[in-house]
Amino acid sequence: GTKQRHYQQVERRIVSRIVPYGWQRDTARPTHMIENPDEQTIIDRISAEYAAGLSTPALKALLESEGVLCRGGPWNLATLAKIVRRAGGEVRKPGRPRKVTVA
Repeated sequence: GTKQRHYQQVERRIVSRIVPYGWQRDTARPTHMIENPDEQTIIDRISAEYAAGLSTPALKALLESEGVLCRGGPWNLATLAKIVRRAGGEVRKPGRPRKVTVA
């Protein structure tokens, strides 16, 4: 349930065969994850470009044109959307204006 998922996130436990982008298996504790520094750098860039107004399709095109691939393959829009969500952003639908929050 929700408590189990929260525990797994806090403890950085691996819950599937696929480790999320930005993370890697901890060789000392194979059921746990540690940050992947190279992928974390790319995540920071994706977050910054998205915050500056690039859409996920535009990000995909930009990264691939620069030879920045997602673990050796092309970027998937769903992967980019998950990265944006995990970074605290709200994924915008293409063609829709960004929501602006006034504090």
